[in-house]
Amino acid sequence: MTILECFRGITKRTKAEERIRESEARYRSIFEYADDIIYLLNPDSTFISLNHAFERITGWAGEEWIGKPFAPIVHPDDLPFANDIFRRTLAGESSPSFGLRLLRKSGEYFDADLSITPLGDVVTSAIGIARDVTERKRAEEEIRKLNEELETKVQERTKQLLDTQEELVRKEKLAMLGLVAGGMGNELRNPLGVMNNAVFFLQSVMPDADETVREYLDIIKKEIDKSLLIITDLLDFTRAKTPQAKALTVCALTDESLGRCAIPESIDLQTEIPDNLPLLRVDPIQMGQVLQNLITNAVQAMTGGGVLTISARQVLNSDSKFKIQNPKFDEDFIEISVTDTGEGISPENMKKLFQPFFTTKSRGIGLGLSICKSFVEANGGRIEVESELGKGSIFMVLLPIERSKI
Repeated sequence: MTILECFRGITKRTKAEERIRESEARYRSIFEYADDIIYLLNPDSTFISLNHAFERITGWAGEEWIGKPFAPIVHPDDLPFANDIFRRTLAGESSPSFGLRLLRKSGEYFDADLSITPLGDVVTSAIGIARDVTERKRAEEEIRKLNEELETKVQERTKQLLDTQEELVRKEKLAMLGLVAGGMGNELRNPLGVMNNAVFFLQSVMPDADETVREYLDIIKKEIDKSLLIITDLLDFTRAKTPQAKALTVCALTDESLGRCAIPESIDLQTEIPDNLPLLRVDPIQMGQVLQNLITNAVQAMTGGGVLTISARQVLNSDSKFKIQNPKFDEDFIEISVTDTGEGISPENMKKLFQPFFTTKSRGIGLGLSICKSFVEANGGRIEVESELGKGSIFMVLLPIERSKI
């Protein structure tokens, strides 16, 4: 070999060594100054090397973990998954990025995205990168919450718009119903009145009629009364009437209402009304109709008999879960309750209870409770109900006490 060839060989080797040194310098630069944790692991899962990012992110100096296994730094719930990934890496597999919870020196865990790759044809070590994604996860969670809140608001707003549209349609229908009911009511009352008078006449002139005739006359009379009641309900519902308020006692109101209701012998009637309650100032006709309706409903709910309780008490508005917001009235009000031990009301029906034309009865048009609610609110009060299937129902009518009349 000539001197020139030796010189060329030395030059090539020198350049190769320079490239290796440059490559190692670049690697050390990347390794030491990377923003993410770069780690090297032995086949026994102990750390060979950790860069400076490890200390910045976890709080531990890298030297503290050299020669130690990675298991203690992984969340116990994530460790089986981490071990499985490491086993597959030692078998020569390259795993896609995966998430783990890693421990900081402060004792808290943080979310990290990791990757790991085997080194060498015969795997003698593995290299990987771990990135702290706590802030990203927090931002994603905030975005998720904001999206959920936005979705909720959109749903609420959509429901409000649909409810408003439904209410407008309902009011249009009710307005049309009012026109029809007003005309038909008067037209139907006249023939029903004639039939009622005819039945009364026949009952008067045929006192000795056989049992079948008397039975059918009674049936006709009852059906006429039911028809008149339906017409009255329709007119009361479609024509708003200003209450004609008068001062009266709770006892007078309840006694008058009970007097117009048929209470079967199978029902035990109990009244619990103190004598020292303040006077009410309400429309006696409207509130009498309300109580009569509630008592009738309670009786019909106890087909096999039961206990009907009419009670009243004075309650502070601030102490009640049913607040009455009306500056015209004092803070006190009278609560009149109608309680039955009947079959109760199902939760799905509770939501529709005061809606017009809703009924679970085989007969009737479902305006009774809607009219009750309208009359009670027109008198400055509120009506509430509590019920449980198989145990009965409680209807509570809350009527404010007028300050100047106490």
